[in-house]
This record gives sequence, structure tokens and C-alpha cells, in this order.
Amino acid sequence: MLRNIIIGSVALAVSTLAFAAQPDVNNVANTIIGLGPYVGIQAGIGGLDTKFPSDKKAALSSYSERVRKGAAARLFAGYLWGNNRLQYGAEIGVARYPNNIYKIMIIAPEEEEPIQVNLKLTYQDYDNIDLLGVVRYTFPFKMNLFAKAGAAYVTQKAKATGFVEEEKDKIEIPVTDSYTEHRELLKAAVGIGCNMIKNLEVHLTYSHIFGATLKVGNPDVVANVDALMAGATWYFLD
Repeated sequence: MLRNIIIGSVALAVSTLAFAAQPDVNNVANTIIGLGPYVGIQAGIGGLDTKFPSDKKAALSSYSERVRKGAAARLFAGYLWGNNRLQYGAEIGVARYPNNIYKIMIIAPEEEEPIQVNLKLTYQDYDNIDLLGVVRYTFPFKMNLFAKAGAAYVTQKAKATGFVEEEKDKIEIPVTDSYTEHRELLKAAVGIGCNMIKNLEVHLTYSHIFGATLKVGNPDVVANVDALMAGATWYFLD
């Protein structure tokens, strides 16, 4: 679902920005290059790459209700060098991604003492601080394409709450557990931008953090995460 939203949004953004970037023959000299320091903000949708575990050997019957989408946001600042067409630089940012919530019921095979496990598992506070290199190509009349890549220091927290029910004696045993993982991971992003007025650029960015496919219940793995965000950048031009 997230992939379809991303593809559709990118197509819409490209067509919109292309229309906005039509040449203004009376104002060619005012094309914005955007060199020097800048700050920006982004907001959009994102999701962690988590999967519900399937254990055929254990012959478990299970049910999982999951919520994997939500709001993502990022603040950033950087500096660009270069010429009228090709720019390069560095950027530091802080990002926040949405929670992943699972409601899980697992019923063990009907043996002597069937056991039912009811859990609510929340992957929360997925944050990262990133340091990225930036390369940008600016076309005539406002439009540009850019790519970013570098390192991200990621914090991922998870919390499980629920109970275990032993069918034979109708006993409910509360379950509460939590953990926090930190990782240094590779992060990359690509996007398209358009200078709307002097000093101000609007853009659409797709980013990916290269973690691992996280199976629910595995506390040693930090997940991949994807995000599609729209944003604005302010350049401190003379």
C-alpha cells in the first residue's frame, strides 16, 4: 500500500513541479541557484518494515492486526557549494517516524493444556540523527534533482503488553516487556525540487534507511524504514 502511495505521489509531484517550472522568458536572469547555508522542514508519511512471524514448525494458529502507517517529519540544515548547474554539500538532520502497532493472538495446538497469548506490540520512538552528503543538479528555469546519502544514528524502542491465558485453569498471566536498540545505519534519499520564489524551494523526497526486515518479537533487529515527505528549504542568499 505504501509503495502505491509513493509511486502515485511521485508522479503527481513531477507533473506539478514541471508545470510550475515552465520558463519565464522575462525573468531568466533570476533563476535561483541556492548556494551557501540553508535550513528546511519536511513532513509526510512513513513506515517501518516489520513482518508478523510465521512458525510452521510450531503449528501455531495466529492472528495479527497491524498499523504500519503514519506521519513522519524531519528538520535539517546544510551548506551547498558549486556552480549554476551542479551543486554539492553536506546536511545534518533529525527525523521522527510513526509507530508500528500489532495486536497479536497466538493459540497453541490443542494438547493437554492449550495456551492463548494476547499481546499488543508497539514499535515506537523510531528516531534518527543523520549526516548526509548532497549532490544536486539544477536545470534552467527553477527545477532541480537531488540525491543524498550518508549515515544515520537510529533509536528504535519497542514495548509489549498483554497476557497469557492457560485454558485449563483460566489463569491470566500479565506480560510487560520493553527494549531499546541503537544502530548506525546507511541512509539514502532522492528527490525533485522547484524554486518558487527567491530563497525558497519546495521539494518532494523519498528516503530509505537500510536496516533489516524486522520480524515481530525479535529485539535484536532495527527495521528498514521508508518515507515520502514534502518540504520546503530556505536559502540564506545575499
